[in-house]
Amino acid sequence: MFRRVRGPKGMTRTLFSISLCAMLATTVGCDDKKDAGKDAKADAKKDAKKAGDAKKAGGDAKKADAKAGGDAKKADGGGDLLKKDSVEWYKEYMAVKGAAAMDYMGKKVELTGKVKKVITEMNDAKKVWLVGEGEGWVSLQFTDNGAAVKEKNIAEGAELTAVCDIGGADPGKYVMMTQCELK
Repeated sequence: MFRRVRGPKGMTRTLFSISLCAMLATTVGCDDKKDAGKDAKADAKKDAKKAGDAKKAGGDAKKADAKAGGDAKKADGGGDLLKKDSVEWYKEYMAVKGAAAMDYMGKKVELTGKVKKVITEMNDAKKVWLVGEGEGWVSLQFTDNGAAVKEKNIAEGAELTAVCDIGGADPGKYVMMTQCELK
């Protein structure tokens, strides 16, 4: 596989071949890990189904309770609604690293906090920054482009509660929230 060629070009080719082989060797095993993870998930689903079938015999009272709980979750935004103070949320989300951010995907956050700044953009849309930790802030972008903010005449120092989707963060500066609606 390796051919010995004298001179700088040969040395470059040999090093390139070695590094290419090393890269391929480290990436080949990735599919096996994914397949193993899928198999484990499938087994877990089968076990959960078996356990669910055994619990089904428990009676209609449990079904009614579960349905009532499900309806409450739907009214609450799908059960994935987190209720946080803006400073608490800022600290929590800034501490999230890497793949752990996936735990927050699809969730909504009900934020309550003190308005740090109200920004009017060029298209007359309003954005609100809530107080975060230190110099940081939580930026709210509204579905109605801030019409409710204008209507309620929200200004710096006011208390505000909004339900938002998680938009991401600029580490050390701000957490961005999108699709916000004032409560």
